[in-house]
Amino acid sequence: MDESHRYRASAGVKAINELKPILGLELTATPFTESAKGRVPFKNVIYNYPLAQAMEDGFVKEPAVVTRRNFRAAGMSPDQIEKMKLEDGVQLHEGVKVELDTYHRESGQRLVKPFLLVIARDTTHAAALQTLIASDAFFGGRYKDKVLQVDSSKTGAEEDQMVERLLRVEQTEEPTEIVIHVNMLKEGWDVTNLYTIVPLRAADSRTLVEQSIGRGLRLPYGVKTGISALDRLNIIAHDRFQEIVDDCNKGDSPLRLTTVELEPEELARKTITVTSPPAVFERLGLSEMPATAGLPPSPRVFADPRAKGVAEATMRAIETMASDTVNLPSSTRLSDPAVQARVTAAVHTALAGQLTLEGVTGLDVAAIVATTCNEVAAGTIDIPRVLTTPIGKVETGFNPFTIDVKNWNYQALTEELWIQHLRTHHTEVVTLGDRGIKEQRLEDYLWWETLEVRTDSA
Repeated sequence: MDESHRYRASAGVKAINELKPILGLELTATPFTESAKGRVPFKNVIYNYPLAQAMEDGFVKEPAVVTRRNFRAAGMSPDQIEKMKLEDGVQLHEGVKVELDTYHRESGQRLVKPFLLVIARDTTHAAALQTLIASDAFFGGRYKDKVLQVDSSKTGAEEDQMVERLLRVEQTEEPTEIVIHVNMLKEGWDVTNLYTIVPLRAADSRTLVEQSIGRGLRLPYGVKTGISALDRLNIIAHDRFQEIVDDCNKGDSPLRLTTVELEPEELARKTITVTSPPAVFERLGLSEMPATAGLPPSPRVFADPRAKGVAEATMRAIETMASDTVNLPSSTRLSDPAVQARVTAAVHTALAGQLTLEGVTGLDVAAIVATTCNEVAAGTIDIPRVLTTPIGKVETGFNPFTIDVKNWNYQALTEELWIQHLRTHHTEVVTLGDRGIKEQRLEDYLWWETLEVRTDSA
């Protein structure tokens, strides 16, 4: 029984008893029941792996409670505090989004799209939050089509659309980046790309934290990245910050939260991802770079757009040949007709099925390859290879030495496998054939001989 704390109510117990179970195995992340005297721990626990241990072992994100430095609620209305928490949560969300994009580009891992979860008080509050987030006054309106309200106010086709978007929230092509929910996503909703939570409903500290973090602790890559922003779950709690920290520091708390204080400089900083491909890519028309203010865009080398595919294949061939330091010791050799001929042959091989298509047959592949090679050679500064050479007199030679082999008694392994059947004790022998160690160089063998010299006494 998963989420077994849900079966402790009278109706749940009655339904289970009607099945006349012999044994019940219960799973839960909250092994206790609520009573007038407080929380009563489950009995008959056969295995316990607490959340704090999972955090220490690196299987889940590290939850962190977030506030502004020197935050004071005095003089601020509840609406002002709520709006500040929401805006600060979006600021953190955008920072995580940039970090994930950078990690994807540098590591080659799949791109993860993060989202932010807002916990509203009721459906009316949720609708007001969605109106605010979708307005032009909220971050310039850029979240207008990226917010999803999840609550019981949706029915029929609207409910179906809501559920469909919610189930696809991990997919990068799904635009949703902010989810507003009212008490509907506390359990049974497993996602890996939740990084920021903004709780805006009243609850005691422990319930608030436990219901919040359960949705966002899973790691999108299965393991931690070593990047703090990507291994952390942010809980925005300006006005409840110290209360939550104190509660989590109690001895019976399953958590140990870290704290994050937002500096004014961080809140004002706008982070974006900027890619900077080599200028030769722009000249060849293989990438678009933002134009420098006041300067016209660089002219394209190839006027014919069909040449782009040949230029791309040429760049791939050059990249492959770059590791051949004998035939291509530097980029200047790309201007050599012999090198260009080899690149042309590689391009013909890579595009064998495309160069015969209608509309492509008229391309002068050799000329495109030559132009591309010359552009790369002209726009590349080679990193010199540093060789360390000794200074002064260098002496080499052979010195005699004696090997003590009296304790050597190594026997060559036979090329056979012995197979023992455990039930019948029958033994089989399988011959592997000649798979002995073969040295690649004769110098790697160790030989020794005894040389006897005799002289004629006469």
